[in-house]
Amino acid sequence: ISHPSEKEKLEVWQRAFDSLTETQKSFFLRLSVLLKESNTGWLPMKFITQDLYPDKAYEDIKPMISIFVKNMEELGFIEKTRKGRQIFLSITERGKLLLPQEKSIKKEVENDSRDNF
Repeated sequence: ISHPSEKEKLEVWQRAFDSLTETQKSFFLRLSVLLKESNTGWLPMKFITQDLYPDKAYEDIKPMISIFVKNMEELGFIEKTRKGRQIFLSITERGKLLLPQEKSIKKEVENDSRDNF
């Protein structure tokens, strides 16, 4: 039995990510930006939702966001935890591999290591 290489896994995850809707992708990317700014590793779902949809009531938009989160959680891109009544979100290591800035950094490192040989 051959196990998929890291590159093959990344390609599968990338295809899964590409299958998300533009709205889901922008939610994921916005979450990554807000997490980076917060430096806590976890953000309340309500905070992200209000950031993306400032003119909508959280209760009205929460069902749609919950579906996004569930979908991305099933793909292994996001983790969710509950503290009291609040839901907190974080991006998994797998999810981080799909972030544009992470990918460009990884490419640069790979290119640098190739140039040195």
